[in-house]
Amino acid sequence: MNYDNIGCIAMLDISGSMYGDAIDMVKVDAKAFVDKFYDGDQIGINAFHSKARWIYPKGDAPHIVTVNVEESGEVEFSKEKEEAREAIEQISAGGRTNISAAIILANEMIKTSDAGKKAFFLFSDGYHNEGQNPCEVLGAEPPIYIGALGNWIKEEYFRELKNKNPKSRIFTRPNPYDVETMFNEIRGDLVEGMLLCNQFSQYRKGTDYLIREFIVPADSSRTQVSVVWTNRKYRYISSGFAQNCFQALLIDPTGKTTDLKPGIVQDGYCIFNEENMMPGKWKCLIQYAGLGDDMGGTVGVVSLDSKTKINIKAPGFSERNQPVSFRLQAECEKEILEGLTVRAIIRKPLASAEHALNRLEKQIKSLKLAEPNGRKLEDIDKLNLLYMSQPEKYPEFGYQRQFGAAEFSKDGTYDYILEKPEVPGVYEAEFTVEGINKVTGQPFSCVKSESVWIG
Repeated sequence: MNYDNIGCIAMLDISGSMYGDAIDMVKVDAKAFVDKFYDGDQIGINAFHSKARWIYPKGDAPHIVTVNVEESGEVEFSKEKEEAREAIEQISAGGRTNISAAIILANEMIKTSDAGKKAFFLFSDGYHNEGQNPCEVLGAEPPIYIGALGNWIKEEYFRELKNKNPKSRIFTRPNPYDVETMFNEIRGDLVEGMLLCNQFSQYRKGTDYLIREFIVPADSSRTQVSVVWTNRKYRYISSGFAQNCFQALLIDPTGKTTDLKPGIVQDGYCIFNEENMMPGKWKCLIQYAGLGDDMGGTVGVVSLDSKTKINIKAPGFSERNQPVSFRLQAECEKEILEGLTVRAIIRKPLASAEHALNRLEKQIKSLKLAEPNGRKLEDIDKLNLLYMSQPEKYPEFGYQRQFGAAEFSKDGTYDYILEKPEVPGVYEAEFTVEGINKVTGQPFSCVKSESVWIG
C-alpha cells in the first residue's frame, strides 16, 4: 500500500438539468482537479444520467489508473491525465439521474486501489429519480465528498449519503464559477494538507490585473498553486504580453518576481507544483489583456505536507431557529496553537427551495429550454436553471454573507456561534486562521470550511 498517495473516484452528473453553463464548467473544473494529482495518485471517472458508464478508464470493469508524471524541462506531462481530460471534454448533458448506478461502479473500482487514502467524489445538481436508493449501495468506506451544484438542494438528496462516514462532506456551489473553490477544498482534505488560499476572482473586462496573497508555512516542503479562468478561449502565455492572454507570476516574500513557471498549462487554467518555497508571504500576480467581458475564476493554494492542522467540529444538521456552534482547534505536532485570529464568513441562503418553487411556479412550468433531448426534468432542476439563466432577475433567491470572528476558549478552541438561522438550506462557514505557529516560530495563514444543513 502506498500511504503517501490518494485514490479518488469521481462521479459526474451529466443528466439533463446539467445542460448549458453547468456542464461546461464541470469540464473546466474537473480537468483542473485531475491535473492536481501527483505522480502515483490513482483516479477513475464515471459519468451518469439514466445509466452510468466509465469514461476514464473505459470498459465494463476497469481497474483504477495510477498517474505517472514525467518532467521535460519545466513542463510536466502525464499520459493518464491527458486521457482523462479528453474523456471529460466529451461529456454532454441529457437524461434522468441515477446516482446509485455510479456508486455501484465506484464500489467495484475502489477495490483495485492500493492508495493510502481513498475517497469518492460525487458532483451532482439533483436527487436520484431513477434506479435504487443510493444509500442502499454506498458503504461506510471510503468517505464521499458531495459537490452540490444548484441554489436549492433538498436535504433528503444527500443527508443519508453524508451520514455514512464522519469524514464525508457536502459542498454547495450554486454558481458554476465557484465550483473550482470546492475542488480546492477537496484536494486539501484528500491530502490532509492545508488550504493557504481559496479565493474567487472577478476578472474585469479589458486589460487589467489582480493580486492574491498567501503565506507559505515554514513546515511545508510541497506547495500547489492553481489559477483558473472560466473562458477557455483565453490562453496562458509564459512571457511577454499579448491580447486574449493570461499570465500568472509568483512574487516571493522579498518582493522579487520569480522565474517559476506553471508545470501544467491547459485551456482555462494553469498549475504550479513547487518544492521548498521560501516561507513567508507570497503574491500571485495575474495579468491579462483584451478580455471581452467580465469573467470569473479562482486562485487556490494548497500546502501538501504541512504539519499544521486545523480541525472543525460542527453538527452536520441542525433545526431552524436553534444556535449552531462551530468549534475550531489549530495544532502543530500535537501542540495546540493559541493567540490566533480566526475570522468567519457564513454563506447563507436568502430563501428556501419550497418558497422559491411556490413563488416561481408559473415560470418553472414554462421553462421548455431546460428539457434537452426531450427528457423530463424535476421542478427543482428547472428552478436552478431558471435562476442561473437570469440571477439578476431574482436577487432575493441568492445567498448573502455574514461576517464575524471566533472567540478563544480556555480549552484551546476557537468558538463561533451562528445565532438562530431561520431559512432552511445549507449554511457554509469559512474560517481564515492567522497567527504565529509557536512550534516553528513563523507566521501562517490558512482557510478551512464546514457546512451545516438547517432543516
